[in-house]
Amino acid sequence: MAFLPPVVCAGRAADYGGRWTLLLILATLTAMLLGFNYGYDLGVTGGVTGMKPFRAYFFPSFEGGEKGLWCHFSDPYLQLVTSTAYIASVPATFLAFWLHGWGSRVVVLFLGGVAYTIAAAVQSTSQNLGMLYTGRAIVGVGMAFGNQAAPVYMSEMALPKSRGLLTSSYQFAVVIGVLTAQLINYGTGKMADNGWRISLAAFGLPSLLVLMWSPFLPDTPGSLLSRGKQKEAKRTLERLRGTQDVELEWEDMVDEIEGEEAQRRRAMQAPHLSSHNRFQRSQLAGTIKWAWGYCAHLTICFMLGAFRTLTGNPLLLFYAPELFQTLGTSQDYSLLSAVTQGGAKVFGNVMAIILVDRVGRKKLQLFGGVGQLVMQIAATLITAVWFGNEEIDDSDAWALTVVLCLFEVFFEISIATLSWVIACEICPLEIRSVGAGFHCMGDLMLQILFSQLNLTMMCYMEYGVFIMAAGFCILFILFSLFLIPETKGVPLEQVQEVLRTHWLWGRMQPNGGAPGSGRAEPTASGEVELGEPAKVRSTGQPGEVEGSEAKA
Repeated sequence: MAFLPPVVCAGRAADYGGRWTLLLILATLTAMLLGFNYGYDLGVTGGVTGMKPFRAYFFPSFEGGEKGLWCHFSDPYLQLVTSTAYIASVPATFLAFWLHGWGSRVVVLFLGGVAYTIAAAVQSTSQNLGMLYTGRAIVGVGMAFGNQAAPVYMSEMALPKSRGLLTSSYQFAVVIGVLTAQLINYGTGKMADNGWRISLAAFGLPSLLVLMWSPFLPDTPGSLLSRGKQKEAKRTLERLRGTQDVELEWEDMVDEIEGEEAQRRRAMQAPHLSSHNRFQRSQLAGTIKWAWGYCAHLTICFMLGAFRTLTGNPLLLFYAPELFQTLGTSQDYSLLSAVTQGGAKVFGNVMAIILVDRVGRKKLQLFGGVGQLVMQIAATLITAVWFGNEEIDDSDAWALTVVLCLFEVFFEISIATLSWVIACEICPLEIRSVGAGFHCMGDLMLQILFSQLNLTMMCYMEYGVFIMAAGFCILFILFSLFLIPETKGVPLEQVQEVLRTHWLWGRMQPNGGAPGSGRAEPTASGEVELGEPAKVRSTGQPGEVEGSEAKA
């Protein structure tokens, strides 16, 4: 990793012991395989539905272009091939973050691999639309489980000094999956009959690797500790770091969990009430009060997921081949253009990985947001002024291809990569799995809408789809500027102290502070100094910790 720029850690994190180990690398690769599968599916469906043999097999009566130039692929059943996966992923996400919050992270990874393996077999051997839609629904289950568990697993396993690098590598796996799918589509698109079956089956191999590797991986130390498995948690931490010098990181980890448990117990203690009011005596009020303390975290996670879709990526990711064929290019050019966009996504993600721990999350978000806005405006001008309402040939489409590739670079530098990083960092351990679920929900719920309606919107709005996306890019820039706190170099255990000083999010938490924190001390200037965590030592009994007084 010598090619990467140096990073700076804040406070005690700079003194944490540890190095890259084989176990950490294997755990990272396993999680990345699920990211690869997610990206592969994002990239494969648009190319497959754009292939004439696929449409002839499942939609023999399909005739495009009946309503005008922009309406060539406006067919709800054709769009349902893509959107079925996202429709199924929403209920599966609820199951995934319930399992993720109460059980092992590795179990959820394994179940994600199982779903992807079954889906590859079903959809690639489909004989009718029922089988095809069923296979797509099972893909949605794999998406839900993989997106829920993999980024959190990588974040909790990572060395603090390279947490941004490791978490953002999940998105790197996603864009490699997108590029691989588009390359395979370009090859299978030249086949006369069943090339699309190869495209829909290819992600089965990475899924099998997940099934082979995940049973040998440990759960994260934080997850083990939160479930009372103290000895196993510390032993796992030592194995991950390749050293027994993990006391500082261990103390901070135990201190975080101890603080969260104390906060939850206080919130759940309902005041003394008369016996006739059984509704309030049920502790529901205490539960709601406790949950409200995390409203800021869950709002940030949901909005990060939503902006991944709203800024215009679904049209280019799912239906780039259909977009170019709609404008008049050949099938070969449309698939080749999708390949170049996939390459641009990889370049943008590599830049994000290199810069995330050096430049910081907030600056990259703003830079990428402005770039996306400029490219959406440029796409509007090209399609509205240059192309007008006339069909173009392959030689005229280069300008739009360049603009869309640049959009993908800026998208990957900002929200595509950093939303995973920020969502995993901003939530304390107690709700990290729920926060990841809210992030997925924000993305997936809007993916349902846009994957099902994008081609129809293009039919009625024409180049207006780019104008709409530009408007959401402006909102994303404002969101990043005013509502995203900087977490670069801050240990996970102290991120809450950054959040509690924010002008808005700090007011949405009990007593102006994050649940379970209470270690941030305001100075005379109003700034917050990160205090030393409470010193915690083990009593030697599983599930028990003994701590000194934490700063309040």
